[in-house]
Amino acid sequence: MSYKKFQKLRAINRKKNYFFKKLKFNFAKIFIDTWKMNQFHVNSVKKVLFLRDDNKIGDMIVSTPIFRALSERGIELHVLSGCSNYCVIEYNTYINKVYFYPDKTRDIIKLGLALKKENYDLVIDMGDQISVIYLLFIRLINAKNVLGFNKDKINIYNKSIKYFQYESHITERYKVLMNNMGIYDFNMQYNIHVPKITQDKVHDFYIKLSGKVTIVINPFSATEKRDLSEEQLIGIISYIRESYPSTNIILIGKSDKLKTISHLNGYIINPFDDFLSAVEIIKYSDLVISPDTSIVHVAAAYEKNIVALYGNDKHGNFVNNNVWGPGNKNAIQLTQKEINSKISEIPLHVILDKIDFFLTRLTLS
Repeated sequence: MSYKKFQKLRAINRKKNYFFKKLKFNFAKIFIDTWKMNQFHVNSVKKVLFLRDDNKIGDMIVSTPIFRALSERGIELHVLSGCSNYCVIEYNTYINKVYFYPDKTRDIIKLGLALKKENYDLVIDMGDQISVIYLLFIRLINAKNVLGFNKDKINIYNKSIKYFQYESHITERYKVLMNNMGIYDFNMQYNIHVPKITQDKVHDFYIKLSGKVTIVINPFSATEKRDLSEEQLIGIISYIRESYPSTNIILIGKSDKLKTISHLNGYIINPFDDFLSAVEIIKYSDLVISPDTSIVHVAAAYEKNIVALYGNDKHGNFVNNNVWGPGNKNAIQLTQKEINSKISEIPLHVILDKIDFFLTRLTLS
């Protein structure tokens, strides 16, 4: 079966699954949802629970300006995190407390009842979809106000923001959120808190490097179709080594994936194998190359030069290349025309051309 035919069958299957999930949800909603919608009182909000338990690192990074803005206004902020994206906020001083969303239904119910005791003024849900168990979870928390997007048919959400900007950058969604809370003057620059011990060890690592310019490459992403191919990676490293010999090339990513390319030469692997060390390495870099949006957003936090590699996906109606674009004035975004294209299908010469654009300027400066 061809890849494109496989993708088409997957799309049909997704639509069928969505239909049955919606049917199940609407039935359960009769018993779980409140009978009437309470009035939304934004002026009395002093304690907030922000739901960010989707385990997506990029989403957590984009949420960090909101954490800062709420904290600076004297709001006690709690975050519901996943285990995989907690690394972004582990040392965030704007957050008062972090909870972790469990896997088992029994534990989800226990957590919901425990969070009820916190007496939240507001729960913020940034997602579009909601499952039956998540609806029950939010009901159990019993916050005074619940704010969400496109949830006007669910009474628990006494503030539902209609949002259909399918091609606008994700930060626009967060601006709309803040505006609906009566907050208009705030900084949307991402912020990632890195502890001093990590800063120091990365600094010590950098001062031992011999090159004048440092290039950070993140070859892998969360899904295989967004990974650089081995041929692309070999081509990129070889070209940089030959054309710009006074450069350091550092590879970052999960160690198990990096081991699969250990036979290649001409680069250094991040020796620390944790997310925040990768953040600090990017902070010191001159150029980043990545197909992974979480690393693209890390680069955006520091306005780093980056060649950002994208396919051409849609998530529901949302255009991924626009919604999750770099949002960085120093980024070059390479996209593809065909829907569901692989990053490995981007011609090598196109990537090298953009690398040249940055390195000719960096090596001459």
